[in-house]
Amino acid sequence: MAILLAGVPVAHAEPYFMLGYGQAENAGDRINKQFKGDFTKATSITAGAGYEYDSRISAELEYSYTQEFDNKANTTGSVKSQALAAYAVYRSTFNDFMYGKLRVGLGYQQLKMNNRNEDGQDLAAGAGIGFKILDNLNLEIGYDRLQEIRHYGANLVFHF
Repeated sequence: MAILLAGVPVAHAEPYFMLGYGQAENAGDRINKQFKGDFTKATSITAGAGYEYDSRISAELEYSYTQEFDNKANTTGSVKSQALAAYAVYRSTFNDFMYGKLRVGLGYQQLKMNNRNEDGQDLAAGAGIGFKILDNLNLEIGYDRLQEIRHYGANLVFHF
């Protein structure tokens, strides 16, 4: 699910906000069986906020909306997904302009097709790399997974 948030580590706590765009993929059979199709991939957008407690640790809340998954079977319509996840984040700085990021949390995901819904909670996890563009703007590229949805994407992270 997903996408990654954070900023280059700083000596003091600070909030941040992110916007992202990416590709979501169906990584299992549960969605195909539940909605009777062959759903593969979809475009997704994300928005989130975080609070950096120190140079390595932060907490994040992220919302993701996935547009219609491609249905190779083309028999039943299309599935949309939305998710909300809370993460604990650990960052490791490589230099002044680049950092790595790991995050683990709990997410809630809802899948919807026509009048049918399926939802549930599960472990969410992700990893990525970030680049400092300006003092208050970073670019992050990463991978997340929530239930059977894998997400690859890029985020712009704005620090306050």
